[in-house]
Amino acid sequence: MKTYNRAISLLLLLCLPMVLSGCWKQNDLNQITVVSAIGLDAAPNDQIEVTVQLVNPTLPVAAGGGGRRPFALYSAEGDNIYEALELIRNEAKKHIFTPQTRIILIGEQLARRGLEPYMDFFWRDNQQNLTSWVMVSKDKARSTLLSAKELEQVSANQWNAYFRSKLGQKSAAIQLYKFLPRLQQQDLGASAAGIGWMPGSDGKSVLKINDTAVFRKDRMIGWLDEKQTMMMDWVQGESDEGKMRVEGSGHSDESEDGDIEEEEKAEAPPLVYELSNVRVSKTVIEAGNKSRFRVNFHADANLKTTVRQLKLSKIQYADNMRKQLEDEIRQNMNDLFHTLSRQYKSDLVGFGRLVHHKFPQEWKKIEHEWGDYFSRSELEVDVKVHIIKTGLQKDN
Repeated sequence: MKTYNRAISLLLLLCLPMVLSGCWKQNDLNQITVVSAIGLDAAPNDQIEVTVQLVNPTLPVAAGGGGRRPFALYSAEGDNIYEALELIRNEAKKHIFTPQTRIILIGEQLARRGLEPYMDFFWRDNQQNLTSWVMVSKDKARSTLLSAKELEQVSANQWNAYFRSKLGQKSAAIQLYKFLPRLQQQDLGASAAGIGWMPGSDGKSVLKINDTAVFRKDRMIGWLDEKQTMMMDWVQGESDEGKMRVEGSGHSDESEDGDIEEEEKAEAPPLVYELSNVRVSKTVIEAGNKSRFRVNFHADANLKTTVRQLKLSKIQYADNMRKQLEDEIRQNMNDLFHTLSRQYKSDLVGFGRLVHHKFPQEWKKIEHEWGDYFSRSELEVDVKVHIIKTGLQKDN
């Protein structure tokens, strides 16, 4: 029995260090400051300027703080991100804690220079938060972080909440772990949500997340507008809803003999539809010197607003509305494809991946010049829309 008790006592002694609190190889909590956002800008002589948004732990975010901001900005230049962060650590006199970083904000000038020499840092630093959201700032990243005015006082927290919400699904939201490999992939290019100052309704400039930065490999080459971004999200399967504005859609009157008399579209007010249950499938029909793809689009549409009374009870009228909405979607889908393939030669939606999977031998021949082959490819678009609601008002 004594031997048994001794064994139990020895076991407890061995386990005791496991439950004792200790900070071996850990930083003193008082010497840690949390990074909420990292800004990256081009600097002279191929250097990089790094800006960090550090949360001020001594000031509650909800409190006004007598005009004090609940965060601080530090900037430094270096040959790479690591060197710049070391300078910031020395200036801040604290250990910079990056696992809770919400936003990686890249200035457009740096994005157009090329990211390959710098982004390797995020692969190698095992303390980085790979679920951070990546954005491209139309101004300097440092200026955007400095001047951002959001409902939440720490702007990175506001942007993080936006991307995680239903609204954020309609932007080109992308996280770091997806963005990094696409800078090197052949069959699926990189893109990121844009942020910049836009005229507001009161005439003042407001900071808005819109448009999409287009990359060819690691270098930014242009922008997609808001409508093209919505189309891209649908094709990628990142969003299943949206709004479509159709000029002059369905604005036709029926004459006494049953013929449809089209009014001039310039005089017809637009219709706005809310699309839901958007389902898009894409296939490759032929691969090679002139690849052919097909996109099948299905959605439900709800007529949201119009300033004109519509004769929706008449089958010909309602059918005309549906066809014009389908034509508008088809035209916008072709516009996106033309912009990506002809103008940018950048495959953001993964058509190359379809070729890779269905025609692997052919893909080996063309993958290293996929941008050129993609620019010669063709697209067929099939659109089917079901208008499920047109409102409660009856025709007179």
